[in-house]
Amino acid sequence: MKNKILLLAIMVFSIFIISCKQTASNEQTVSKNQRFKSPQGKIEIEFTELAHKKVTEKENLDYSCSFVDYKIDFYKLGTNKKLNSTNYREEYQCLDLERQPISSLVSHIKWSPKEDYAFVTDEEVVSYPSPTNGYMVALNEKLKWKKARFCLENYFWIDDLTILGNCHRDCDYSVRMFRGRTGEDIAVAQSMSPIGYEIFERRKDAVLIHSMADNCQLEDTVENMQKQCFLAKFETPLYKILVKCPEEANKIKTDIIGTPPTPFVKEKQWEWGY
Repeated sequence: MKNKILLLAIMVFSIFIISCKQTASNEQTVSKNQRFKSPQGKIEIEFTELAHKKVTEKENLDYSCSFVDYKIDFYKLGTNKKLNSTNYREEYQCLDLERQPISSLVSHIKWSPKEDYAFVTDEEVVSYPSPTNGYMVALNEKLKWKKARFCLENYFWIDDLTILGNCHRDCDYSVRMFRGRTGEDIAVAQSMSPIGYEIFERRKDAVLIHSMADNCQLEDTVENMQKQCFLAKFETPLYKILVKCPEEANKIKTDIIGTPPTPFVKEKQWEWGY
């Protein structure tokens, strides 16, 4: 009888050990998602899949997309010290889009010049006029903000933490600035639909901004529009001066429906962002 009890005890203990090993193995697998390095090698990025929705054939005919929801964690290089995190949705199986490997998704992340923050864009494949929306994610521990919403296209850096560019939303064309020191999103030129604004050219210490009709223009908008141009000076606080529009700017009255706006640029120091 004692031998049977001893044998039973050994079997129970063995099952317990095997169960513990399997649990530890599962936990190890979950925590060992592949990490990718930032361009300058200061940050490690880890994608974790949260949800996966596959559309049916009928849904696909309605221009619905399959999607994968991810959590993106940013770590200090070589450690488990998490600096910040955000969510990202990848859409596919619509408009001929295919699901991408994680390495490609990582390459879509944009970085400030010294990797003080990153920006992760939304996946908006069926929207018009296809704005670049997303979140700025603070990675420098000295910054007081964590995440900030943004909309920027054709951007350039004023300094290591300040970025300026166009923002094209539906019926809303504006010029915006993001200040990385404070996490502020500032309208440098706010639209008043159907009239919007775009950067025309960059100068040494300012940008020349001009008015134009947005994608919600009426038939007589362009005909009756009074063209305006002004300089936005890179000073604190940033201020604007009305100026005479260059001849080339006067020729640009409206965005061409279905194509991204292309401002006329003279100076070579303009650095486009995509």
